[in-house]
Amino acid sequence: MKNWIATLVFVAVLTTLGSAVFAQSGKGAFGIGFNAGAMKIYGDRPEESFGVGGEGTFSYRLLPFADIGLAVGYGQLKYNFVPGTNGTTTDLINVDLKSNWELLSRGVFRPYITLGGGIISYNIRGSAFGRSIDPTAFGGGGFRVQFNPTWNWYVGADYRFTKTDRLDNNRDEGSADDGFLNFRSGITYQWGGRRDRTSDIIADARAPIYEVDDTGFFDAPSGYSETETKNMEEYVKLKSRVDQITSSVDSRDREILDLQRTLSERKRMLASLENQVASKAGSVRIPRSASMSGFSEIYEQALTHYYNKSFGEGISLFRMLLQQYPNHALASNCQFWIAQSFFSMNRYQEAIDAYFTVLDFERSLKKDDALFFLGKSYLKMGSGDRARQSFGRLMQDYPASEYRQQAQGYLAKL
Repeated sequence: MKNWIATLVFVAVLTTLGSAVFAQSGKGAFGIGFNAGAMKIYGDRPEESFGVGGEGTFSYRLLPFADIGLAVGYGQLKYNFVPGTNGTTTDLINVDLKSNWELLSRGVFRPYITLGGGIISYNIRGSAFGRSIDPTAFGGGGFRVQFNPTWNWYVGADYRFTKTDRLDNNRDEGSADDGFLNFRSGITYQWGGRRDRTSDIIADARAPIYEVDDTGFFDAPSGYSETETKNMEEYVKLKSRVDQITSSVDSRDREILDLQRTLSERKRMLASLENQVASKAGSVRIPRSASMSGFSEIYEQALTHYYNKSFGEGISLFRMLLQQYPNHALASNCQFWIAQSFFSMNRYQEAIDAYFTVLDFERSLKKDDALFFLGKSYLKMGSGDRARQSFGRLMQDYPASEYRQQAQGYLAKL
């Protein structure tokens, strides 16, 4: 039995330390919760029965699939239920440090395993022993039902090994130390931090990444086809995601290699597009430097600033492109990303002005996008009537837009 306890404690410590190491510099979410359930002792006394118990928990999310928590609880162990008696009760207070590992970290249903250790302070009612304190180690599992990113409900059980034979009011009568089984069910509320997007980025990188525009035929003034325009933005987004992976996950060699192969294909496509720009640009020139040359590289850097939330730098580059290339195929896109930057910075009036500029373009792939976010900007400003007009125009002018269903939802609430 002692070997089992030592093994569980060792595994729990390694689990906790390993979680902290692999978490690196990522920010996690905090959680508080409460659970209640039943407890049953396994010792030397006959006629054990179930007692009640409950505890409060405080947790910290280290990884998308693992957390560490502190639990403080109270419970009752019942035994000696022989005819003519009310049995004996041991009152128990537990303080635990535990780690939970989810076997499935996506979806609503999430099974998990738990390991940990702690101390118990117990007192046997009517006994002369008084209150005692002993260490425990435990292992178990259960499942969570993730209602939303904030609330979840869980059911679990674990078995607790102890270093005492006195939980059932005996002193060293048996050949093994006492233990007890915990059944728990409760809820947890989580807040703060941010979701770790590393696993999503790696998973999404294998799939096509593009913006959906259902505005129909687009005859770009500078000679780009709709497919070539999407390919350029597809490449920019993919490159931005690779930068995030490189900075946060050093051990993902295989995934990064796959991304690099995809980038090579995108670069070949981009080189072809830049050759077309060079052949059609004529006398239009933009100052070159060691870090950027031509529309494509500046556009790429501007979008990268946007996705990295460096909105001020992105706005400056997009405005430079609009000044130098006012008739470019992606000019309206530049104006749209300026509006999106203002929206992300909660500067909604400036965003509204920028979205109207997008709508002034004769040809644009971003008009339905601009109408949708124009409506959201008006909602943020508290102008429901104007928001209704924007969503209504989107429904009328762009019935095939990807934002149609969301616009319907907003209109139903206005």
